[in-house]
Amino acid sequence: MPLTTLRACGLVCLFLSLSACASTQSTIPTEDTSLVQPPPKQLPQATSESKTAAASATARKKVRALARVLERYTSASDALKTASRYIEHTTDPELWAAMTIVESECKSAAVSNKGAQGKLQVMHWWKREPGFEFYRGKTSHLDDDLNFRAAFKIFQRNLVESRGDKWKAVERYCGVGTAARRHSKKVQEVYAKIKKSMSGMFTKQPNTDLGRE
Repeated sequence: MPLTTLRACGLVCLFLSLSACASTQSTIPTEDTSLVQPPPKQLPQATSESKTAAASATARKKVRALARVLERYTSASDALKTASRYIEHTTDPELWAAMTIVESECKSAAVSNKGAQGKLQVMHWWKREPGFEFYRGKTSHLDDDLNFRAAFKIFQRNLVESRGDKWKAVERYCGVGTAARRHSKKVQEVYAKIKKSMSGMFTKQPNTDLGRE
């Protein structure tokens, strides 16, 4: 067979081989990118536990700020207990602090000439009223927790009778007549000073205009 014929046959064979390879490669499946899932989004780090911790930290700061106000009238330990009690059990701790300051200057053993007793000056005859069985001991007024519990119960009644007006409820708590109105006004004045003082403490500019009057 002539040389030129052999070369032509070789080129034909090579062309057929390359065509077969190309055909084989075209049948190999490629990766379907439509099935690839995007990476999951990172979940936020804030949880209910972290929110609770933040709320607790804020409450502790408020306790310390209110205690500093009360320290002008009582010991540091008593001021801290009183502030903690009012912040834990009331929605307006500054109001209760103002009432405590005006009523007794934070003195547990305070007794008025009309028979009001304890830090919150609960009248002695409340001990005989239904619902105040917990307060009937002779020295119940010396127990700050019981004195507050009785005062809180009285104030809630007054608040209902005053249709939610807290200042009318304070006036009812203080009694009746001109003296009660004057007493209530003094509570409002001290309340405003406490709010201003605590606001200053949180902004690093304490207000010192809250001395004994």
